[in-house]
Amino acid sequence: MTLVLKAAVGNMNAAKAEQKGVAPARTILNLIRLTQEHRGLSSAVLNGDASKSGLRQERQGSIDGAFDKVAASLSVRGVALVV
Repeated sequence: MTLVLKAAVGNMNAAKAEQKGVAPARTILNLIRLTQEHRGLSSAVLNGDASKSGLRQERQGSIDGAFDKVAASLSVRGVALVV
């Protein structure tokens, strides 16, 4: 019975630790998504599609904000982001 309880508590602790990692992972994945979109838009602009220039600049602003969110999320967890 004691082993079953220890295993259950261990599983609960592992689940809690995993749950704490979900929010930072989401912010990082969002930053990656925005960066990939920006890369595609930059490629279009560099290949002569000037109509994408405004959207590319908007995406850059979104990336800056997402980067700040990632840095804040990591600093709360004691991880310093070095640029």
